[in-house]
Amino acid sequence: NAEYMGVATQPWPEVKTATALRGRTDPEGNIALLDAALGDSAGGPSPASVISGILERLESAKPSINKMAWNWEEAVLFHAAAHAAKLMNTDDEMQGTIRSRLTAAVEQYQNGWMKRQLPSINRGDMCPSSLAAVDLAQLLNTTVDAAAFKKLVQPVADYLLNAPRNRLGALDHLGSSWFRAVFPESIWLDSLLMTGVTAVRLGSLLGDADLVTWGAGQPNIYAKVLEDADDHLYRHCWMVGFKRALPDGDTYWLRGNAWVVWALTEMLELLPAEHHHRPELLPLLSRLSAALLRHQGPNGMWDSVLNLRQYAGDETSGTAIIAAHWLKAVRLGLLPEHPYEQAALKAWHTIQTTKIEPAARGSGLSVRGISGPTNPGPRVLYSLYLLFLFAC
Repeated sequence: NAEYMGVATQPWPEVKTATALRGRTDPEGNIALLDAALGDSAGGPSPASVISGILERLESAKPSINKMAWNWEEAVLFHAAAHAAKLMNTDDEMQGTIRSRLTAAVEQYQNGWMKRQLPSINRGDMCPSSLAAVDLAQLLNTTVDAAAFKKLVQPVADYLLNAPRNRLGALDHLGSSWFRAVFPESIWLDSLLMTGVTAVRLGSLLGDADLVTWGAGQPNIYAKVLEDADDHLYRHCWMVGFKRALPDGDTYWLRGNAWVVWALTEMLELLPAEHHHRPELLPLLSRLSAALLRHQGPNGMWDSVLNLRQYAGDETSGTAIIAAHWLKAVRLGLLPEHPYEQAALKAWHTIQTTKIEPAARGSGLSVRGISGPTNPGPRVLYSLYLLFLFAC
């Protein structure tokens, strides 16, 4: 994901501080902070080169951008592309060009779906692709196009507002899709990002306080049943009817816990200071971050089963998500500088120097060590590295 590669950019351990930039809320704050911290001392490709190389691979991908699916993988990709575009310094020629290319990619994805029939919005994974229209409007400094809003945003907002809630007050992860016929009523960590963050963003756009409040209230609901009382790590899934977690025991999926860090950080960035859910979200972020820190490997990476070193091997996407959002949380004053900035920089250094390589097919850059889509189940499922996803 371009933002992940772009915000955690400096080597370990030669870290200097850049306290004067702490607390900046402008879009270039992360990159400015990192440039001040380490300058050009990093090994591996530069942040701009990484973003450009991944973008080059996307631009030459088959299917083309305007024919890509409406699903969570593509949603994560283009939402992150929009965030990366906002980080670019337009006074720098290379970064200005990258911003234009990233914006064009988000626009191509939106326009492709303007010409196609939207799939049924019947589960959480079908929701976050709607953010492309919102992100594009922000990048272009305009309002969401009326036609795009009606076709791409309104159906998702309607689903989030009207889909039946379970006894916890959450949406079933699989909704009314056919998947629901083969898996019991459940909530998955993935939905904190796919529906929770989407609800907060769309509710903010629509001026719908109830939708914002519902989305911002989801992390506390999930924490009550999925956060371990001792480890403060999160299990993947809660089966509502059976009243038990899956997997049970001490199996904690890295990318699922990373989704939680992302969701909490983005919600706290979006919510107004006086919102009543903020006081419960901040401790969730603090507790989970402290728990994750205890399991970070010496090289800055986490295993796909995050509490078991060398079980499945270092997993890149979850590590990158955590590193990016720790840096963002530090900049926004949500987490303390020590120890999270150093830990995030250490993770980036390993990704930057060992996980990024020329694409095996086509042009651009590829990222190694990314696990495939993961369904709740026994521990062995979390050790399967099935395919590379652009979205991570």
